[in-house]
Amino acid sequence: MNKLPRELKEEDEIKNLSHYAAKSRLSRGRRHKQDDCPVRTMFERDTGRIIYSMPFRRLRQKTQVFFNPRNDHICTRMEHVIYVMYLSMTIGKALNLNQDL
Repeated sequence: MNKLPRELKEEDEIKNLSHYAAKSRLSRGRRHKQDDCPVRTMFERDTGRIIYSMPFRRLRQKTQVFFNPRNDHICTRMEHVIYVMYLSMTIGKALNLNQDL
């Protein structure tokens, strides 16, 4: 029997991620029941929900401090979130953690 892409990913997490990494298959699940996606893990679905949410999109219109066009060191909250995400992914890779989480 062929396994679904999600099931293959979950098996790969169990085999290859660090013992202290959170595994998608071992999640406590959802407060409200929903069907499993055949392709994406629970954590991948959560990432999509965040990226496509309106509050996340609004971050591009917010600055971290008062906006001054002459000061190019000021960034939007969206840029700040992306910088933090990049650093987090680098650390996650180094520690062999679940980066979708």
